[in-house]
Amino acid sequence: MSRNRTHLMCPFCKTTHYSLPEHLRKCMNGRPPAEQKSVLEEAKKNAHRLLKEGRRIEYGIIRRILDSDDPEELIQELETRGIVVYNIPPHHPDSAASAAPSAAPSAGPDESDFPPIKPEPDSSGEYFQSKSATQKTSLREKMASAGLYFKHSTAHPLLKSFAHYLEVDLENDNFTQEVENVARFMYFMDPKQPSLLFVHQTERTREYFNTLSEVGLSKQTVHNYIKSVKFPILTEGSLQPKDCWAVLEAANKDFLAVIAKLTGPRHVRGHHLTLPESQLVLYYLEAVLILRHLHRPGVVEHMTVKDWMLRKPFHGKGGHVVVRVLDHKTATQVATFALTLEEEMWFDTYYTEVRPTTKAKRKKTNEGEDDDKEPERFFISSTGNPIYNASNDLERLHKYNLPKVNSQMARRIFETATKHMSDTQRSMVADYLKMDEQQAYDLLLQSYPVTLDSAPPKRSERVSVAKEHDRHCYDR
Repeated sequence: MSRNRTHLMCPFCKTTHYSLPEHLRKCMNGRPPAEQKSVLEEAKKNAHRLLKEGRRIEYGIIRRILDSDDPEELIQELETRGIVVYNIPPHHPDSAASAAPSAAPSAGPDESDFPPIKPEPDSSGEYFQSKSATQKTSLREKMASAGLYFKHSTAHPLLKSFAHYLEVDLENDNFTQEVENVARFMYFMDPKQPSLLFVHQTERTREYFNTLSEVGLSKQTVHNYIKSVKFPILTEGSLQPKDCWAVLEAANKDFLAVIAKLTGPRHVRGHHLTLPESQLVLYYLEAVLILRHLHRPGVVEHMTVKDWMLRKPFHGKGGHVVVRVLDHKTATQVATFALTLEEEMWFDTYYTEVRPTTKAKRKKTNEGEDDDKEPERFFISSTGNPIYNASNDLERLHKYNLPKVNSQMARRIFETATKHMSDTQRSMVADYLKMDEQQAYDLLLQSYPVTLDSAPPKRSERVSVAKEHDRHCYDR
């Protein structure tokens, strides 16, 4: 069987080759073998990055490009994703502005056009460029002469932890680009080693961004650099519990306006809502459970109608209702949360008005398909099917341009905040985040009532309900 080898792209002539090393011996004739090897390794990384990140694009980005009057936006977006656009007319409309957007990939995080990490003045990449890349070459020379391609190693502990923060905590698929930008910025601020001392170097920071503008980068590209640099400052340690709720507060007015349409004096039925209004109600309630009640996305995804119908009132402190999600497949304990009466009204409005409308859109794959085989999920997407990724839904709420906080971050932030609480308060938070033995025992009695004639549940049955508290329940 022949090997299914990936075709790699030459960063100089912008063509793909089955055997890139053989091509580079011609394209980089006269250059050291070590430099050719460096280009080859960079091409492999770019191919891997394209497979990992270049095949997914958010609809909002497409919508923004279609609504834009700037034809360069599409080209810039494709190039930042590692896709090469060639045969661009030399006298493209808005040619005065075309140089800047076309340089976005060069100044952006991908930098696949520049294999050397620290290019010398005579190795900016021009000597291998085709005529169609003249404008890029000129801009690259300016960037190289200004020292803007020099960067610290991304293996440095500070940058490595930053990459982990972006990839794991923020769930950012394009974290490599952010880290590359910050590595260049930190080198400009201090060539000796990466540090966060730049927060005190206002003038030097301003000089960096002014330099980016002076060499000819577009405003959007400079803005992307600024956004990247903001991230190391906004680390998880600097976030407070109130930051977890910021997106809820920002969306609250719009959310309540939709709820008022469904419950007010002149209320309408759910099918009169627009699609964005229905989605806002869905996303907001998911965010309430994830960010305010600190539950994992799996709890939201697997909450069933039965769980909602079995909610129990809890009197005191203004009144609450307690909901238990028995099967959520993300943890060893039953998920329990207490909704305020106002929150209960929100959820019930969604259940009675919004959910039936979206559920009606569901298409059965097989005629006569039995829908009762699986428990009926509480949250339904706009297609009429159960939601499958609550984290993505939470991401869609971030159109309000606030710091992105996911489930893992929110739970960790609140756990960190408990260090400043009393033991009693700390215990209350821990109990809320995790089912205790008494809760497990009560739930077991509810599932398998004790009578004179009943047989005790088998171990597998106890484990399915009480999880890690199985032994405690058995002893009792």
